[in-house]
Amino acid sequence: MSGRGQLTISPAEATQAAAAAYAARDWAKAEQLCRLILANCTDHFDALNLLGIIKAQTQHPEEAAALLGRAVAVRPDHATAHNNYGNVLSDLNRFRDALAHYDRALELEPGYAEASNNRGGALRALGRLDAALASYDQAIALRPDYAEAYYNRGVTFHDLGRLQEALGCYSRTLLLRPGFAAAHYNQGIALHALRRLDEALRS
Repeated sequence: MSGRGQLTISPAEATQAAAAAYAARDWAKAEQLCRLILANCTDHFDALNLLGIIKAQTQHPEEAAALLGRAVAVRPDHATAHNNYGNVLSDLNRFRDALAHYDRALELEPGYAEASNNRGGALRALGRLDAALASYDQAIALRPDYAEAYYNRGVTFHDLGRLQEALGCYSRTLLLRPGFAAAHYNQGIALHALRRLDEALRS
């Protein structure tokens, strides 16, 4: 690579190098490589997608949304990009927009458990709790050991005041992931509401 913003390796090689830097958690190098690719090829899908992910993970959601929006415009058939874009839109509280992209991800890849779980989160944020439960159920059907989906299902039951069902979900979550602190905490809240105080203290 030269200092004038020109690639001295192929875009494919630069993309591989950016992905390797990202995997090694050298996000600054990965970002530099992505920006160099985009300076030479403004619609390079992999660079847009990876840079968008980096910006989301480094707490720059507006920039992440702009990049991932461009990525899905370049590759409207890419389920993971739609899911990533939905996640950033959710971070920006744009839940209706996020839902559209989770739906698109699932149209493209019906077995995409993470998109089903994330879709449930957008529906819950929109107050559509029964639909959120159905989306979490779908995620669990696709991935029976999906601890986060069980947890989110429990939180939604909690929102509905269905505490026994919430407890069942929290218990299942903790069987799958014993160190899930939020599940312990919410389990304690539900147990306290049910006046099971000694159990609540242990949670």
